[in-house]
Amino acid sequence: MKRVMHVVGGLDVGGAESALMTAYREIDREHVQFDFLVVGTKRGALEAEVERLGGRVARVPDLRSIGPFATVREMRDALVSHGPYDAVHSHVLFASGFALLAGRLAGIKVRVAHSHNTRDRPGGPRRVYEAIARLLIFLCATVLVACDAESGRYLFGRRRFDRHGSVLRNGIDVDTFLRTQRTCRDVVDVDEQALVLLAVSRLEPVKNHAFLIDVVAEIVRKHPRARLLLAGIGSCEEDLRQRIRSLGIDHAVQFLGLRRDIDELLRCADVVVQPSLFEGMPVALVEAQAAGTPVVASDTINPQIDLGLGLVAFLGLEQGAARWAEQIVAQSELVAPAVDERRKVLDAGGYTAKAAARGMVALYDFA
Repeated sequence: MKRVMHVVGGLDVGGAESALMTAYREIDREHVQFDFLVVGTKRGALEAEVERLGGRVARVPDLRSIGPFATVREMRDALVSHGPYDAVHSHVLFASGFALLAGRLAGIKVRVAHSHNTRDRPGGPRRVYEAIARLLIFLCATVLVACDAESGRYLFGRRRFDRHGSVLRNGIDVDTFLRTQRTCRDVVDVDEQALVLLAVSRLEPVKNHAFLIDVVAEIVRKHPRARLLLAGIGSCEEDLRQRIRSLGIDHAVQFLGLRRDIDELLRCADVVVQPSLFEGMPVALVEAQAAGTPVVASDTINPQIDLGLGLVAFLGLEQGAARWAEQIVAQSELVAPAVDERRKVLDAGGYTAKAAARGMVALYDFA
């Protein structure tokens, strides 16, 4: 059996992690097994499933808490003690440089750097960190891959990614999300006649939920039955609750926490909304289109996320809450394309779980 260590920022339900788990469920685990090295101390919601599937979870402290040299040492020790490994596959953006250095020091021959985003947090001091991290990736990575070309060019540089990188789409369990008609809304407490908006993402600043709350306040003025469902957890939750109270729309917003039934929530939703400040190829928007649910997204998100099914509208954040409210209401009137059409587009685009699993294992060149 070949073993691969995936380096991740956590194992909670979320974009990159969910896509990775989708591929993990699909691989032939008699021949290839995945383990996970989590950067941080928190136990995630997906860890129990990893262990059921035969994977092991190791942890190292966050780089900011112990510094880069100690991080590399801790990662190397984890790779050696839990190994041997045939490949190390890092999903932690710039920190991948340190993870792959640890992999090189541990004697692992296949070292994959995987980019999932088109931007990172701004700030002067990070320029030095990013330069060092990119140099380490250049020196230590044997494989460059990204969920889309722009994410690859951001982390690895345009020339290097275009010459040496490849795109591996985030796969989804297509059959879970395809549907022919709306179903009753018995998974959440909402009025059957309500205009239901859904946001599936971590409650963190980059996801821009504060703006979304302002948009909902605009919609509620004209559509009092409108409801927003927030699926996810994060550091902004209390600030968002205060903003909701200040706008007097407590009745219109539900915090759902971490959910494993995103397919069921999509059956409840009239529109999925994603006003992120920046983003790569969010899995939630692929899942929404698979389900036939219309989407309104910020134009900072890679336009390739639109699968060509006529379900996605992009808006600039500078257009303001009123314009977003207007577009969301308009999107809610769209009719979903037929199931066969959606399936065909997802298959052709490489978004299926099987395609993602095959593509991921091929990166390691175990033949």
